[in-house]
Amino acid sequence: MSIKKQKLLYILVIVMFVLSTTTSVFADVGPKNFDEAKRTKTIPTKRFAERLVDQNGVLSAEKKAELLQRLDKISEENNVDVVIALVKSTAGEDIVAYTDDYFDYNGFGLGQNKEDGIVLLISMAERKWAISTSGSCIKTFSDYGQSYIMDKKVLPWLRDGSYDMASTKFIDLAEKFIVKAKSGKPYTDKEIKNFGRTWATPLWYAIPIGFLIAAAIVLYEVYQLSDFKEEKTANAYLVGGAGRITYEKDIFLRREEKSFAKSSNDGGDSGGSSTHTSSSGRTHGGSSGSF
Repeated sequence: MSIKKQKLLYILVIVMFVLSTTTSVFADVGPKNFDEAKRTKTIPTKRFAERLVDQNGVLSAEKKAELLQRLDKISEENNVDVVIALVKSTAGEDIVAYTDDYFDYNGFGLGQNKEDGIVLLISMAERKWAISTSGSCIKTFSDYGQSYIMDKKVLPWLRDGSYDMASTKFIDLAEKFIVKAKSGKPYTDKEIKNFGRTWATPLWYAIPIGFLIAAAIVLYEVYQLSDFKEEKTANAYLVGGAGRITYEKDIFLRREEKSFAKSSNDGGDSGGSSTHTSSSGRTHGGSSGSF
């Protein structure tokens, strides 16, 4: 090989080395962890935490693995991050802001804009909880929907100290809401209010009410007929062996009315979600409370 070719090969190797080093440097640009991301208010391009965090060790290893597997499966199948964080404390920070930051600066968020997701954060020391929604989940989980999930399904278990059941109920409802929204029609508040109702539920009320109404009608009819005197024969109505009507009069006995409720086909209303802006500049929905 000539000296000229050796020099060219040497230069080529150097260029390739420089390019590979530069690529790795650029690839590492960005925050290295949650604290750095929060300090610099930079949303990372990679995720720093698992979808289930239990800082207090209140979940058994088996239950934690089971719940995490469900969260990963739901998230990946629907391209929406579903996250639960059981933290020791928010260190005096407002729990809504803390939860928003937890979602943003841990790199959560899937979908086209890498923003879609929901997180339930529970702070043990303060005994407070918060939900933060982002991207498409703001519409998926309306204010009323979040209230239903927490008040009806999750909070009873939290207050009882059953964190595994509280987490399970949250996952169940989150999946149900997300799958429905994926069909193009998120649950409306009207639909949520009807959760758990079946055709048999109102039947237990309808049967006794219908019986009472029927009994009242029969009694009313009997009362209306009590003023009439029964004649044993038709002679009382005969004059000279022949029937003759000498007087006639219309007597008002009773009025019968029927009313029908006017149908309003409003189709239900989603009710919407109240939103706010987090420290990262993202728009979030959500709710919070104590247990």
